[in-house]
Amino acid sequence: MTENMKAFENRVKRIVKSHYGGKFSLKRRIIEGRKPLRFPMFHLLMFFGLAYCGLTASKIYMEREMGEKGFVAHLAVMADGDESARIAAKLLQPDRFMTFVESRI
Repeated sequence: MTENMKAFENRVKRIVKSHYGGKFSLKRRIIEGRKPLRFPMFHLLMFFGLAYCGLTASKIYMEREMGEKGFVAHLAVMADGDESARIAAKLLQPDRFMTFVESRI
């Protein structure tokens, strides 16, 4: 019985060594773990910048399609609506960046 246990333990040790050794081994993944984002603030600023550019592009598109008077009338109707419509109306108000981009197009 003891000889069988020794042979069994030797086989288990060989399996454990091969399991911990490779590039994709469990031990390597546990030791390395997940790497944190190196520039989380950069990613956050990039997200908000792209979201703002998308919002500006949609405002410019809406103003071009509806015309200036139609766009202002649409914002007035939205400002008289419920809470979400009022927030959308505030976000869609023309701003300096929108007028700058519109003058460059």
